[in-house]
Amino acid sequence: MDDIEEHLSHFVGKVSPEDIERERVYLSGLSKERFEEIRAQYAFERAYDSNYKQAMQLQPGQWDAVRKKTSGTYVLFQIINRTRETFSLTSSTWPSEPGSYDIAPAGYIIFVLPGNLLKRISSVKSDYRSSQISHQFTYRSGDYAFNFSTTAHLTLKYEPFAFGDTTSVSRRHSIRSIGEKEVACEYVLEQNLSSSPYSYAITIHIG
Repeated sequence: MDDIEEHLSHFVGKVSPEDIERERVYLSGLSKERFEEIRAQYAFERAYDSNYKQAMQLQPGQWDAVRKKTSGTYVLFQIINRTRETFSLTSSTWPSEPGSYDIAPAGYIIFVLPGNLLKRISSVKSDYRSSQISHQFTYRSGDYAFNFSTTAHLTLKYEPFAFGDTTSVSRRHSIRSIGEKEVACEYVLEQNLSSSPYSYAITIHIG
């Protein structure tokens, strides 16, 4: 089986034989370099789709384990790489071994960061103070880089007819591209607990 036929074999049963034949004629007229670009792009897209599906299937189970932990306020991170770059963790608020948090092209990583349990730390009624968690990290790949930070603490919130102030959690998150070249990056707060231990889960998309 030559390279063109191997490439077309991935579409059998997905498109009509007529479309496959038209694609065969089109690909046969391309230069070898252009064909290799197309084949590499398709292989990347297949790998990304497979890894993304796997990550989405794993995340709920990971969150279920995290939300049951009561000893601290945990943050579940899932980072999905939609680029052809390998991103490495270059700075963080926790110790790590080089390469242990690398994210391959079209790949993903899931990890959990523990934190002290969010709770009130002041005893004076008029002076409400809470413990706090804070995580920050930077990923880089050559000229591309992004920084993410998240913090959480408790606050007193007035609720009508609650006959007193109620405790609520305040979370802040930030993500930005900081490299010499711009890289698209965004986050989604996937899950969160509104009561103790106030753990939460974040998914970050690169690219």
